[in-house]
Amino acid sequence: MNVERYYQRAMQKAGYTPHPAQLEVVAMLDRILLQLCPPRRGRDGWWRRFWRGAKNQRGGGGHGQAVKGLYIWGGVGRGKTFLMDAFYEVLPLRQKARLHFHEFLLSAHERMHALKKHRNAAARVAREYAARYRVLCLDEMHIADEGDAAITQGLLVAMLEGGVTLVTTSNRAPEALNPDPSIRALFRGAVEALREHTTVANLDGGVDYRLRHIERAEVWRCPPSAQANAALAAAFHECNAVAGEKPPFIIVNKRKIATAQWAEGIAWFEFCIICGPPRARIDYIEIARMFHTVLIQDIPVLNNENNEHARRFNLLIDALYDHNVKLLATAARPPTDLYQGTRLSFEFQRTSSRLLEMRSHEYWAREHRV
Repeated sequence: MNVERYYQRAMQKAGYTPHPAQLEVVAMLDRILLQLCPPRRGRDGWWRRFWRGAKNQRGGGGHGQAVKGLYIWGGVGRGKTFLMDAFYEVLPLRQKARLHFHEFLLSAHERMHALKKHRNAAARVAREYAARYRVLCLDEMHIADEGDAAITQGLLVAMLEGGVTLVTTSNRAPEALNPDPSIRALFRGAVEALREHTTVANLDGGVDYRLRHIERAEVWRCPPSAQANAALAAAFHECNAVAGEKPPFIIVNKRKIATAQWAEGIAWFEFCIICGPPRARIDYIEIARMFHTVLIQDIPVLNNENNEHARRFNLLIDALYDHNVKLLATAARPPTDLYQGTRLSFEFQRTSSRLLEMRSHEYWAREHRV
């Protein structure tokens, strides 16, 4: 199966019409696929040899001639992640990895810390990636600060020059990965490497599928019920076209947090899990960076008897709001009536206001801030 066939089947299943801007990217991905795994004709058929040759490849560096990758950028909901994931799913290579960009940076930083006694740890880590992977797919590339810029530049330049094929998504063009001019200057080498080793494709002409989902879904359902939870499940699967097998928890600051379900970019929590046990503000900020969409099930009435839960809920909503995370929930009351206590009544006024804004079309049109 190639990317186009995968794409057409997924669009048909979702009831969507293929969009010309997405089809152009699909064609680019299929060209990369064929360059990475060229079909070989023979007595046993070119298709069987195609898969056999692809699956028999091993790690250890020496990928041969480098294949130019793809940098897909554009506004929210344009299908960037879906297209990259479609490519990853049909790519018959063992030497491949698919990571959220924040996850990639975090793991690289931890590895560099372990190698801090070595000179140029970033180049060493990049060589390890190049030896292990022929193709690296990174979702939501974004440069938040000078630290991100320095680490990313060292890793990207070394990996791309080492023959790794990069397929990545971002809300911004390479030159605008961070709006701060001083950070852009630090990142110039990485931008040049991206321009040289990837084709840059803009998807802003596409359809905002995430907004289409939300326009036909209720984002705040009262009261919780089997029907409301079924609506959450439907929203989860609509927002997540490609969902692989995942463990029933996520790792946040080296601690496990149970989920109802999660996939790349979207997580579904029960309120008693996400706001019940003690959690710090930094935990919620990490979740807000990891996921562009969060579902919360069974939010109860909050009052003086469960003020600690209410306090954590305030922290969670602040983090989601600050990072433009999209929220869908089932709750006992509407946002303005959710808190019935007295101790946090002042603090909850801001939370209620933010919850109302987070239901708006304008809020859903904002890009996720990682």
